[in-house]
Amino acid sequence: MKKKIVILMAVLLLIFSSMVTFVACDDESNNETLEEGVIVLTNAVIGEKAYIGDKTIKKVVVKASVVKILDMAFSGCENLETIVFEEGITTIGKQAFQGCTKLKNIVFPASLTSIGSYAFMDCSGIESISFARGSQIKAFYEFSFANCSSLKSVVIPASMEAIDKYVFAGCSKLSDVTFEDTTTWYACLSYADWINKTGGNQCDATDKEFMSSRLRYNVNEFVYPIFWYKL
Repeated sequence: MKKKIVILMAVLLLIFSSMVTFVACDDESNNETLEEGVIVLTNAVIGEKAYIGDKTIKKVVVKASVVKILDMAFSGCENLETIVFEEGITTIGKQAFQGCTKLKNIVFPASLTSIGSYAFMDCSGIESISFARGSQIKAFYEFSFANCSSLKSVVIPASMEAIDKYVFAGCSKLSDVTFEDTTTWYACLSYADWINKTGGNQCDATDKEFMSSRLRYNVNEFVYPIFWYKL
């Protein structure tokens, strides 16, 4: 009799464990749904390399619950054509969308504060990038839009405080870089001075015309790295 009870308890425990596992997996699938090339993201953090190289994805919807997309999350998703951001996300990590060559136009939400290094590098199909009214973007990091060879114009929001080196390197069609505000920017040759905003010997106040021309240089030209910030 005792053996039967022990066996019955073991069976019940196994069934219960399977049910718990199933529920956990089901909850996870509800957070990130993939159907007919469309993925809807709801998790607060989208992990590193989560969908790297996935050629089935055509559209990504980033819901308001998403706060961060980490490094290389969608890198190499060559058939990704559209990203729809709801307000909520603050950070796009390094190489997050690098090499997504079919992306066309991107509207970033006002909640976004930083775009990581190489985040959209080699997205050769991007023609325009814009920011929602009231943008909180603070920084572009190095090579974040490099080699976006179809990009034609960029508006730098008034909230922007720092632009790393070579952000638009190789954007051969970029002919217009405009600024929403008239605040003085400083050009630095020293990374340390840029980080510390010292305004020392390696940082000089610059006009928007010079800044625009340097941001638009072709990658085939030799131009020394410049780090930009405003006070």
